Amino acid sequence: MDRAAAPYTLQHTTSNLHIPYWVNPSDVAQYGNRDWRQLDKIAESRFVGNLNAACETEQLQRQQLVNEAHGWFWTDEEKLERARRMALPNCVKLNELQRKGRV
Repeated sequence: MDRAAAPYTLQHTTSNLHIPYWVNPSDVAQYGNRDWRQLDKIAESRFVGNLNAACETEQLQRQQLVNEAHGWFWTDEEKLERARRMALPNCVKLNELQRKGRV
């Protein structure tokens, strides 16, 4: 969904979230505005769903690192700090969309 791959070579951008996606030109040759709006909603829904799943994976990885840092007798402060600093790019992107009120 994030790049052209035959036969999906016609790029279109959703009107709300401005997400680029590619379609088969012959599939959409007769599309009117209503059809494009419906397709945009589907593309945005899939995009947000994928972003949400990726964010959840990032959060699980971070939590796993936190869990590993806490031992029976001591806490691995270095590992705990690594968990705190762990980047969550998909969560950031999802939060930005939510903050803008688009999702």
